[in-house]
Amino acid sequence: MAIAPNKKYMAVAERADKAMITIYDLHTLKRRKVLQTGECGSEAYVSLAFSPDGKMLAAQGGAPEWNLVLWVWEKTKVGAMIKSTNQQASPIFQVCFNPSDGSLLTCAGSQIFKSFRVSEVPPTATLSTPDGIHDSIPASLLGSRDVAQEVDRLTAPR
Repeated sequence: MAIAPNKKYMAVAERADKAMITIYDLHTLKRRKVLQTGECGSEAYVSLAFSPDGKMLAAQGGAPEWNLVLWVWEKTKVGAMIKSTNQQASPIFQVCFNPSDGSLLTCAGSQIFKSFRVSEVPPTATLSTPDGIHDSIPASLLGSRDVAQEVDRLTAPR
């Protein structure tokens, strides 16, 4: 479940043959949109996050594919999609946008931390990994409070 930054909308993920997301208008309490794609590769989304401007919704699909789907939710269109897990198919538990840079997304899970950059404007957006951030954090730090400090160190200007 995720609440849009403007507090007008709520996204709720539902388990189904094809994972599904329903967007509700919190003022009228009515269903606004239903988002569903066969390309998710999962029966469920494990985490949802609205972009800082509220125009996009990141949805982290679950096993077996672990695809990160970027929705242009008002148009009910997939803007971009990328496999977000590692070669060991480690589970991912959370996805979030950088609150001050809506083009940066981060996924975190069991011994995995990845960042993605949204390039171009959806619906022709692409997701790519910025160099030097993911796969550079020692597995021993994952799940600890030291992750934020390590990310700051890795992303600091050199």
